[in-house]
Amino acid sequence: MSVQHLLLLCQLVLTSISYILYSLRGIHDTVSCIATEKNFIVAGSVDGSICVWDLTKPTSTDALLTLKGHTGTVMCLKLHGKYLVSGGSDREARVWDLETGECNHVLGGHAKAVRFVCMNQQAIVTAGTDDIDYPESEICIWLTNSEEFAAGYVEFGKSRYFKIGN
Repeated sequence: MSVQHLLLLCQLVLTSISYILYSLRGIHDTVSCIATEKNFIVAGSVDGSICVWDLTKPTSTDALLTLKGHTGTVMCLKLHGKYLVSGGSDREARVWDLETGECNHVLGGHAKAVRFVCMNQQAIVTAGTDDIDYPESEICIWLTNSEEFAAGYVEFGKSRYFKIGN
């Protein structure tokens, strides 16, 4: 494996010298995004794959999971408990269960790449590189408190400002 295929993280800087604490393996293309939470490090790649490392595992330098489903570059990641939400250039967001490695939901609806994702107990919110002047430019809201995800959205239209709630 070449140096270009290694994900180098966690550098400790003492005076002018850097030390590599971990060299994580598993990514086979250019890293496009990274997310961390507690002991997990997750990296998305240009080839559409996502690698998950758990730094508490004895073989923590090798990817614990490799998730495949995006058909383009993984643009953004958000960890929330045992779930991971990923957004891609394929105009989809995906909800992954990190305990099983399964993709539980595929969330479509964007005209262009999904560049931003966030998640809490009530909803998943996705936003894209949609042109602000494009009539279907939107932020999609996916409710998580039912068995099926209910899609809603806020249209920008000609206004660059919007208000949710009162």
